[in-house]
Amino acid sequence: MEIEKVASWIKPITIGNLTLANNILFAPMAGGSELAFRKICHRMGAGLVCTELVTARGIRYQKSIEKNYRYLEISPDEFPIAIQLFGSETLDFEIAIKTIFEHPLLSQCSAIDINMGCPAPKVVKTGAGSALMKNLPLASSIIVAAVKASPVPVTVKFRKGWNEETANAPEFARMCEESGASLIAVHGRTTRQMYSGKADWDIIRKAKEVVKIPVIGNGDVMSPQTALEMFEQTKVDGIMIGRAALGNPWIFKNILSTLGKDLLNTSLQPSLNERVEIMKEHLYGSIEQMGETTAMKEMRKHFTWYLKGVHGTSHIRQQLMTCTRKEETLGILDLLVQI
Repeated sequence: MEIEKVASWIKPITIGNLTLANNILFAPMAGGSELAFRKICHRMGAGLVCTELVTARGIRYQKSIEKNYRYLEISPDEFPIAIQLFGSETLDFEIAIKTIFEHPLLSQCSAIDINMGCPAPKVVKTGAGSALMKNLPLASSIIVAAVKASPVPVTVKFRKGWNEETANAPEFARMCEESGASLIAVHGRTTRQMYSGKADWDIIRKAKEVVKIPVIGNGDVMSPQTALEMFEQTKVDGIMIGRAALGNPWIFKNILSTLGKDLLNTSLQPSLNERVEIMKEHLYGSIEQMGETTAMKEMRKHFTWYLKGVHGTSHIRQQLMTCTRKEETLGILDLLVQI
């Protein structure tokens, strides 16, 4: 495989009036893409990060953003950053976006992302998330309103379709473009699949073929090799990494450097010391944002992800699951480097 062919896939990408340094993006994930971890992914090379999904209706009716601020909070250390909203009523988005851009910090966000792909039952039962793939007129009106209200580019993330029988991602892609979206991200699974089974890259390719705006592929990219395969099979403009980044923020650095150097058979894994340092950084960042009590609970799942597949650490993981104080946790993490 020629180096030039591999390297050509990694490039800047333009979203409206915003240009990203590269086209390897970090996917928004409830419970996974909080501020502290996004900062780490940004430093590892992610071209764009995005907040966890926040209800547009909640922002509208609370008359403020205080209740949702933990999920909305952004930092200059992670720019460019998109704020992700979900909902099922046009006016909710209009008012929510207006409220965001009246805030001194949130108004500095780089883009507004509309979630039309979340398959969670509590989201779709309200007509939001991927349920909007069954209602193109409503989805279109939401995008149009968001574009009108937002001074920054509006992007949309959606799925293959509601189910296999109604897989309408290409049609939905055209609607998004016609409604004013500056970029779309397509997850190659249906709502019914949730996160099981195999992502359908072919339908991502079909969505890419029918629009001119940038298309980001999402689903089953777990390594530099699978990143290259998605690029070649779908011809997408960029790739969005989600679950594969949990506990492994190095994946962004690996994809960017590995594809560029044509080292597809080389695994660039962090040393145990590097892993521990990132775990500590993540812990400190979470405590700063959420407070020690909440952060200690939230970090348990992250510790599990960080240590997944690391030989001889099962007893360390078990101890971390019961920690309630920062100093106790740091002491246990220091034991890791002695393994």
